[in-house]
Amino acid sequence: MASDAFKKRRPPAKVTCKKSSAMTTLFGRWPGDTQGTPNRIHGRGLPHGTVLGSCHGVDGYNCNYRNIPDDVDEGSHYLDGLYTGAKWQCVEYARRYWIINRGLYLPSIPHAAHIWTRVTHVSTLDNPHRRVALQKLPNFGTHMPVVGDLLVYKSTPGQYVGHVAVVVDVLEKKPDRWVVHVAEQNQYNDRMWKGGHYSDELTLDISTRDNSTIYSISHKDADLVLHGWIRPEFD
Repeated sequence: MASDAFKKRRPPAKVTCKKSSAMTTLFGRWPGDTQGTPNRIHGRGLPHGTVLGSCHGVDGYNCNYRNIPDDVDEGSHYLDGLYTGAKWQCVEYARRYWIINRGLYLPSIPHAAHIWTRVTHVSTLDNPHRRVALQKLPNFGTHMPVVGDLLVYKSTPGQYVGHVAVVVDVLEKKPDRWVVHVAEQNQYNDRMWKGGHYSDELTLDISTRDNSTIYSISHKDADLVLHGWIRPEFD
């Protein structure tokens, strides 16, 4: 996967696409398509590409194909010549976050859910031929999520593509009440990130089973069912 991924490295260039058809999907919905947006600016929502928040040097952009500014026609994003993904999908943010903060490149996959089911290794930016194995830590498992982990959601009937978000805080807000803050794209579009540096706050449930501590996260969107979290094994 390392060599295939880095074949995409090239000088930055515009990649044009037809706005009317390039982003059409046959699936039930993408993350964010049917989320409530009480602070919507107008009927079409915020412009595609609006910065909604930023964390650890990585901006999160609005994904709204109904409101693409006339001067924006690129379908893909590149960072220093390295392909990061389709603007502004959830995988693009996760890949860009790991590039900037971990020096790792997540290979191309069709959908976010495939990060869990298909990806076993990532490449390093300093040596694209070096492969780093991924730990896949299941939801309702014995490993607590940490900052920099990727939460990967399953393919479900209502959310075929799944979803991915980056863990940016793990906090005990009150005694015995833990939360995880995530940064992400294309889950809650057309609104600014609620925490400025994070898009959403998820409850981290901690329980005991067979003398082991168990960690689990449930999303308020019933279509988003968590596989678990992944991290590189060198951590």
